[in-house]
Amino acid sequence: ERDDKNWMKHTLSWQTHREVEKAEFPLTYRQVISQPLDNEMEHIPPAKRVY
Repeated sequence: ERDDKNWMKHTLSWQTHREVEKAEFPLTYRQVISQPLDNEMEHIPPAKRVY
């Protein structure tokens, strides 16, 4: 079954310094925006992946 509470999120990562040797690479998450922000497209609910 789907576990959207724990798995439906965006993963964000970035480089803190131009030089790779001096950089860190933070990893954070943010919630998915589940509803469209305008009326151009209707909402498509998440569904189970089936192949």
